Amino acid sequence: MLRMLRGPVNTSYTWKIMISFVLVLLIPVTLSAVFIYIRSVQYVEDQSKTALKEALAKEKENVHQIFNDYRKLGSQIAQYPLLISYFDDLYMSDTNKIDFSYHYLNSFMDWVRSLETTEYHFRFFTANDNTFQNEWIYHSKPYGNEAWFEEAIQATYSAPYWENLHKARILDYDKVKNPAIRDQEISLFVPMLSYTTNDRNTLLEIFIAPDAIFGGLGKMEEFKQGAVFVYDSVGQLVYESNHHPAGVLSQLSSQLNKAEQSTSNFVTKVGSQSFLTEIQTLENPNYRIIGMFPQNLVIQETTKARNTFVVCLVAALILMILISYVFSRKLMKKIKRLVKVMRSVQKGNLNTQVVIEGNDEIDELGKDFNRMLNRINELIETVYKTEILQKDALLKALENQVNPHFLYNTLETIKMMAEINREREISDALTSLGAMVRYNLTKDNRLVLITEEIEQIRSYCSLQNLMMNGRLELVCSIAEQIYSLKMLKLILQPIVENAILHGFRNFDGQCVIKISAEVYQNNIRFTICDNGNGIEPGKLRALRERLENNHKNRLSPGENEIGLSNVNDRLKLAYGSCYGIEIESEMREGTRIYISIPVID
Repeated sequence: MLRMLRGPVNTSYTWKIMISFVLVLLIPVTLSAVFIYIRSVQYVEDQSKTALKEALAKEKENVHQIFNDYRKLGSQIAQYPLLISYFDDLYMSDTNKIDFSYHYLNSFMDWVRSLETTEYHFRFFTANDNTFQNEWIYHSKPYGNEAWFEEAIQATYSAPYWENLHKARILDYDKVKNPAIRDQEISLFVPMLSYTTNDRNTLLEIFIAPDAIFGGLGKMEEFKQGAVFVYDSVGQLVYESNHHPAGVLSQLSSQLNKAEQSTSNFVTKVGSQSFLTEIQTLENPNYRIIGMFPQNLVIQETTKARNTFVVCLVAALILMILISYVFSRKLMKKIKRLVKVMRSVQKGNLNTQVVIEGNDEIDELGKDFNRMLNRINELIETVYKTEILQKDALLKALENQVNPHFLYNTLETIKMMAEINREREISDALTSLGAMVRYNLTKDNRLVLITEEIEQIRSYCSLQNLMMNGRLELVCSIAEQIYSLKMLKLILQPIVENAILHGFRNFDGQCVIKISAEVYQNNIRFTICDNGNGIEPGKLRALRERLENNHKNRLSPGENEIGLSNVNDRLKLAYGSCYGIEIESEMREGTRIYISIPVID
């Protein structure tokens, strides 16, 4: 079971896509095809049943028309005035009867004789014993006690009466030349009313061979492969087509006992063969006409539909597989191309790019991957350049200093010599210079306490005062809690150095440098101002542009403003582009420099 569950996970993505496509397409197509197939089979069966029903209805209509024709023929004969007069006249003498028969009745009987065929014949049963008996005319009294005659008398009170299939009755004067034709017959009894008594004194019997009525059944195309049966009202078989399968009658009889309704359809099984069966009921006379059609012929049609369905389904499946294969290959081509680029990037090749050929989701993913690679390259270049620039800035800051190890050892020696010679000023200067050297030597380029940075500036200004004859004054207005915070090393000292070298050049008065600091919005803002010469407007604009452009347009090492650029670069590299130096200056009123750094405990 676990293997079956793991199988789809371990299957290649191409096969997963193909299987997904096939399933997505195959399931609805198969369901639709099965639905159509079932509906087609049902349609074929319904059409076959409908065709069988319509064909049997036509057969029923034909039989009904034949019965009507015989009924009309019987009515015409029974209503013939000469016959009614002949059977009605009880007081006619023999001479008159002979004369009537010779002049009138014989001509009529010749006409009736011309109507007779091997399929049907006529008889008259009259209560008038004065009539002459012959092959057409019989006295009714001898047959009055027979069941068939009593039933005919009772049934013809209101209308003609059809007697069910019965054995042919060969009477005394019956001149049928071939009685075997009428071994079984159907009789139609039509009453003849008397002119004088308005009562039935004569019955006309037309006895008909069943083939004359039903012989045309089973000739239609629908029944050439099946069979047609006719049963009368008492359930005896009246007619059967000659091509019915053996054993169908017994099976059909049992089915008919269950089919009480006037019209029904069902399936009759005879051995291994099944038949669609339809019943049509004929009224007056009451007969049931049964049509049977082999179900295997219907199955042949449904088999054709099934075979067509299977062929179409297989063709659709092959087409779906081909379409799925083409789409999956096209899709996987893009995915493999993307994977190839990813593996190349994994090996360290960041200069590659995904080839984009469209606008689908995978192409969008490729575009995002290309943008990500470009961003990575930009970040790598930025970080690399940042490291180079940071190291370069530190190097340039240190290049402005004397080698600290050599300078520190030399200063210690000179200091000792000054103390021996009791040169106090020289000793103090050397002490300040030694503190500066020690600061550079023992502190790295990361973070120092602000108080240490201020002490470095004090030492520097103390040395500068030796050359300025005490005209330099350093004023620090910094809150006590700010001294314990941290900042980058050598940030303030280059600014102070710039003020002394440039702001007080050729300056004759008292030189004052003020350093203040305040905390706002989690930042520290230093202000270094002097009362020196100030900066010319043109030079001030150029200096501000260089500082705004940061390291992209920094000054060469030989320029005087290297200290400002160096400090500005280091601040932005360390803290971000929102930090750095701002300059305000006016000629002969001095210069103000603002430095912003974040608060660091």
